[in-house]
This record gives sequence, structure tokens and C-alpha cells, in this order.
Amino acid sequence: MTSPALQWSHSNGGPLLVLPSSLLGAWEGTDEPEPYRAVQARSRWNPEGPATDYDRACDVTDLVGTVPVGEGEGLVLGDEPLATTWWPVAKIRGGFLVRWEYAETDAVAARWVSAIPGHLSWEPGVRYRFQEGPLLLFDSAEPGLDPSGYRLEIALAGGTYEVHTAKWRPDASTSLLLHRLTSRGAAA
Repeated sequence: MTSPALQWSHSNGGPLLVLPSSLLGAWEGTDEPEPYRAVQARSRWNPEGPATDYDRACDVTDLVGTVPVGEGEGLVLGDEPLATTWWPVAKIRGGFLVRWEYAETDAVAARWVSAIPGHLSWEPGVRYRFQEGPLLLFDSAEPGLDPSGYRLEIALAGGTYEVHTAKWRPDASTSLLLHRLTSRGAAA
């Protein structure tokens, strides 16, 4: 089994966010919201300050969830901040967000990505809708228009996607958390 060339997106400790590039200006990360915006969130990364978009992402306690962003929504990869990559799959008109929980190296994790089996037990998640791509995967603490870390571009057509989650342990030293995005139709 050869290792595909994959880029892994990381965060500095918080959730990762998948967001259409057209909505980047509506995501302020840990920055205080513009005066015309009132952000509601239970979490506070800064207990002294107002709620931020990053706090809203931190409110997602499931493995995956959505948050409103501007005129659309973002997909939040919750729970633990795991290194994540994208693996497109034409037959489902979507692909996998692959997060590695543990592996000896990122190369070992990458080797298993091309061998994801079809027989996994998938748990239902959320529906994710966006008008147009490309999508960007990045640390939710970053403001959309002010990147400070690596952003992984995901080439995916706008539409509605079912997001299902499974854990896969291909061997004793590797565990991957998979989010399968399957197209349910084109954007209206």
C-alpha cells in the first residue's frame, strides 16, 4: 500500500471549521465581533470579553455540527482538535474528512486513507448545505479573512450533503475518525 500525498490541517487546540470561501468575511474567529453583530455562545475563550465566532464553534459538543455564518453555514469538527485531511470519492459525489486520532506518523495515517473500507458502521450526523465552493478547512480561531495557519482547500460542488461519522482502527497503532460527506443534491 503506497502513501498518497495528503496535506493535513491542524488547529492550535480548538475545533476545525469547513467554510465556503464566499463566507470568509462573515467569520471573525477569536476577534471581537463587529459592533453591529451580537454573538451568542455558552463557551468563552476569553472570560473577560464578549462571545466570539470561535466560542460558537466551541459550543459544538458533538463530533460534527453546523453553525450559521453570514447567509450560510459552517461545518464544525468538534470534540478533539485532530489533524484532518480531505479524501474525495467520486462514486458518492463527496468524500471523507479524515481525522487521525493516533498513528505512528502522518505518513502511516495517509497510507490507510486510500484503503477506507465500505463496511464501516456509520452514525448519522448533520446535513451541511452551501451554495458554492471551494470550501476551506481551517482553525476556527482564525478570522476568515486573516489566515495565520495552513488552509486546506476542498473542491466540492455546492449543494446539500449528508454527514455521517465512523471510527476505523485498521491496525493496533492507528485510529481514524471519518466524516463521510455524501451529496444529496445540487445547490438551488
